[in-house]
Amino acid sequence: MPAGLIPDEGLAITLQELLGVIPPSVLPWQLRLWTGDLVPDHTVVLADLEECDFAGYTRAYLAKDQWSAPTVADGCAHALNGADPIVWTVTGGPEQSVSGYAYVDAGWGVIRFIQRFDDDDITPIVIPGTLTMHPEYTLTSAECE
Repeated sequence: MPAGLIPDEGLAITLQELLGVIPPSVLPWQLRLWTGDLVPDHTVVLADLEECDFAGYTRAYLAKDQWSAPTVADGCAHALNGADPIVWTVTGGPEQSVSGYAYVDAGWGVIRFIQRFDDDDITPIVIPGTLTMHPEYTLTSAECE
């Protein structure tokens, strides 16, 4: 899967929260599935997303107290949200492909993290069927220009 990223619109807020400059956002992040040809980069903004709307889809809310203790390896910290994956039951159309997912901070109105799926994994949804995802957040310090 292509690397996920924190877009510019959510990056400053994330750093300010980490440094204690501003208090953390109160609202849980929303997990939104999106469709379309978008290949996100650091300039992507929330308005760029075409959110999925197949029957059975709803936004998932990632409760702050449900993030696991991070595991750290090779300079990356990983945390999962919830003990179990989220399952969407697809009950109808429109027929669409899920291109990726985004964690959205509705309080600030910004994307906090976004990731596109591999091209081979972007296929039309199966009606009826299910989609399953276990939300994970990874934090690392990468080399910057």
